[in-house]
Amino acid sequence: MLAGAPISYTSKRQQCIALSSTEAEIMAASLAATEIAYLREIFRDLGLYQRDATELYVDNSGAVELARERKVMHRSRHITRRQLRVREYVAEGIVNVRPVATADNPSNIFTKPLGRASFEKHRSFFMP
Repeated sequence: MLAGAPISYTSKRQQCIALSSTEAEIMAASLAATEIAYLREIFRDLGLYQRDATELYVDNSGAVELARERKVMHRSRHITRRQLRVREYVAEGIVNVRPVATADNPSNIFTKPLGRASFEKHRSFFMP
């Protein structure tokens, strides 16, 4: 979001099979972090330099921990380095990964069947 409007979004199937929801979320977070790094460069070229890290909200606590920690954990050894690219962006200060409650995650409107109240809440985030 920039000035209250979405500037970039995507939805596509992942290229490989994830063995857990945490792995799927860390893969998605890495793709999102790569997009953030790209957009930050464009904004810098336009004179919109950003000193602070861009907030990246993830609704899986395991993925948040994997993104923040640079050590290998027993359950994450099978995840490739490419899928953990978000760690490098966190270390460089480009991205700050933060948890978001599932009920407060606006992207759920694109990925889950929602009740009327949740749908209207998330719709108002994208279409004020």
